[in-house]
Amino acid sequence: MKKLRRKDRQIETDEAKRLLSEVEYGVLSTVDKNSQPYGVPLNYAYKNNSMSSSLHLTCETPLND
Repeated sequence: MKKLRRKDRQIETDEAKRLLSEVEYGVLSTVDKNSQPYGVPLNYAYKNNSMSSSLHLTCETPLND
């Protein structure tokens, strides 16, 4: 795995788990092959217990105009 480039954006594991437990959705943001930014709204289910954690992501396929 690559090292995190923006260390100022890093959060601790406990904070990440708290966020996943409390919020209802997220947005995965990236850029396309032409460097145009876009975001994909994601729904998810997060399960955390003493033995393991799991994260299941879902999203809709964009409609083509």
